[in-house]
Amino acid sequence: MEKRIVIMASFGDAHFFKLQIPNIIRTLKPTHICISEGLFPTGPETNLQITEEWKKKWCYPDDNRLAFDTEETQKIISDFNNSYSDVEIKWLPTEFDKSWNASECYSYSVSRFEDFDIEVNEGDIIFPYEPDMFHHEEHMDILEDELSKLKPNESIKSYWIDFIGNQYYTENGHWPEYGNPRERKLAIKFGTMDYYKSVIMQFQSQNYPMCKRTDIVTYHYCWFKKGPYLDLRYDLIPRNERYWLDWGNALVEMETAWKDKRDVVLRPSHNNLHRFVKYVELDHPREIKEHECWV
Repeated sequence: MEKRIVIMASFGDAHFFKLQIPNIIRTLKPTHICISEGLFPTGPETNLQITEEWKKKWCYPDDNRLAFDTEETQKIISDFNNSYSDVEIKWLPTEFDKSWNASECYSYSVSRFEDFDIEVNEGDIIFPYEPDMFHHEEHMDILEDELSKLKPNESIKSYWIDFIGNQYYTENGHWPEYGNPRERKLAIKFGTMDYYKSVIMQFQSQNYPMCKRTDIVTYHYCWFKKGPYLDLRYDLIPRNERYWLDWGNALVEMETAWKDKRDVVLRPSHNNLHRFVKYVELDHPREIKEHECWV
């Protein structure tokens, strides 16, 4: 029987899992959901210096691999395992070689099938995922059709929309009317591990010429962050102080600007398409409407 495996890397994502796991089950119909929790040794962009002070601030006290909210993450997974008896939802702590870059860490995280006690066979569908990805049921007929056409060692990609602050704002530079839309991997029909890793190793480059283009939309809530989760996001991605100050001011402005349908300046120092976040109106997956960033 064909397995459908959703597998992802995670660090500090409990606020998403309570909404994302039901969305995954409703839209992708997985047999397994695997969450590999661990701190990438140089962060998601391979430019972070993890100090003891940083670990003390953001890691679980008894295990520096894990995030401050790991107990909540594990409870959410345990509760959902009791609710969804036909899906195996698994969690494992993850430790990385300190010399690995972000792509190598991600590749390792989403290749740990044996550690999750899963035998991957030719023809299984794998969704290498991220904790802030959601999908809408209106695209699932397209997904099922595309998956039915895949042969082993073939894959598809989706059009990603990044949401910033709340559901009304996305970067102007990546909105298709004005900029370059993002397309990233979504599903791989397993054939060989070599092919699988050739796709997932594009984590940083986000360049997926080997994946077939589709009309599926991935709703990427990368900046649905408040409180400690917003602070963690800042601390994971090194930028100069002015950059994050401007970003924070824009996030505050977005809390009210949506009422007037106004675009907001995100990067005042830029004079190109990436200067603004654009106001957009779209229908969203119903689960994300329970997130605290939803207005």
